Amino acid sequence: MHEGSSRMRRRENSCNAHKDIPLWLLCFYKTILVPFGRRDFLNSIKERIIPMETRIALIGIIVENTDAAPKLNCILHEYSQYIVGRMGIPYMKRNISVISVVVDAPNDIISSISGKLGMLPHVNIKTLYSKVPPQEG
Repeated sequence: MHEGSSRMRRRENSCNAHKDIPLWLLCFYKTILVPFGRRDFLNSIKERIIPMETRIALIGIIVENTDAAPKLNCILHEYSQYIVGRMGIPYMKRNISVISVVVDAPNDIISSISGKLGMLPHVNIKTLYSKVPPQEG
């Protein structure tokens, strides 16, 4: 087997990774947007063309210091499109707040939310994933 055929095979494999995306869009992405720092454009287009498999998760948050609240709210606002519901309970006797957030999102988004919230000082979180199969159609 000569070098040309292996090069052709690599090209075919790289094209198969984006087989659901129209060729004109890939060309536009690779020639125009990537050099100008717009890598997130393809991801936003892919979400519209290829529906992502999502999961239901419950993120339990305990805020031990109210100074963390603005940053926490900012993170939750950043991912508001994935949030199904949110319930906050201030517990004045212990000077903490308990927040439950239900999200319907892809695994990587849920992990991203959990990771960002977990890095906040004086904030403890746990994430619980449902075993419900993804919704069809």
